[in-house]
Amino acid sequence: MRPSKYTPEIAEEICNLIADGVSLRKICQADLMPDRGTVMRWENDNLEFRHQIARAREIRGENDADYLEEINQMVIDKTIGASEAAVISNNKKWSAGKLNKKYNDKLQIGGADDLPAIKTDSTINLNVNLR
Repeated sequence: MRPSKYTPEIAEEICNLIADGVSLRKICQADLMPDRGTVMRWENDNLEFRHQIARAREIRGENDADYLEEINQMVIDKTIGASEAAVISNNKKWSAGKLNKKYNDKLQIGGADDLPAIKTDSTINLNVNLR
């Protein structure tokens, strides 16, 4: 029977697996894990778990970025071809950028969650003498 009650132990196991690169979908297919809807409900209802799972995803982004060096070495060692490496690298770069904002290549000027709002201050001074 699948557990439906939140426990810190199950939450920790889920987060460890996510950080290691296992998808939530795959985790929830395991017999002793809750279904995906239950985990999503826990994430919505439990602030601590929401923070834990967000951190696990951030760590997964770190791991995806680190894996790029291994992919490069596999190409050098000729254990995978350049075209396979390109596909894997692109997927890992995309994943790293989505899961961990420090690997995101989107330019943020301001107004994002972690940046101050952009302030524009414009004053028009019309010193016109209408005589």
